Amino acid sequence: GESLVYQYLVRNFPDCNVEWMNEKEESRCFYDISIVPLEKGSNGSGLRSELRSQTIFVEVKTTASPSRNVFQLSLPELQFACKPGVQYHIYRVYGAGGDAARVQVRVVEGLREAL
Repeated sequence: GESLVYQYLVRNFPDCNVEWMNEKEESRCFYDISIVPLEKGSNGSGLRSELRSQTIFVEVKTTASPSRNVFQLSLPELQFACKPGVQYHIYRVYGAGGDAARVQVRVVEGLREAL
């Protein structure tokens, strides 16, 4: 799941540095991927203004199920996500490990606001 989301973000955020925290080993970070703008306020990228000016922290939650909506967040992850000013998004990957054509990704942007 993390690899899929990382590849998607690299392709879709060309004006940002996309860093996969767990690429080589488990980092124990409060998030899996960070999206850091390379140039604040750059135009022409198609990114929303908040994404161009602020780091986004992404937590990837993966399931083999095509529809299971429940997932766990650790208390430290939730506390980090709820800090004022932190943009914390959940990328939920469904259908992992099965037919690639059936994999779906849903995004919850701004977890703190969504709670």
